[in-house]
Amino acid sequence: MDMITHPDTELMVATLTRCGRRWMVMLWDGQGWFRATQWHKTKREALDRMQAHCASLGVPCRGAS
Repeated sequence: MDMITHPDTELMVATLTRCGRRWMVMLWDGQGWFRATQWHKTKREALDRMQAHCASLGVPCRGAS
């Protein structure tokens, strides 16, 4: 599982988890509030969504590969 935390608050921003054949991305706002769960067929699609979410919050998406 890959996870990204907010650099200021240390709270969760996104996680990436493999679940069988699919990839689950869970998104938070960096302030402790859950936003969404998304399912993707490929890791690349999941990473792209996770990186887009991090970019929208201004959080560097380090550690996700």
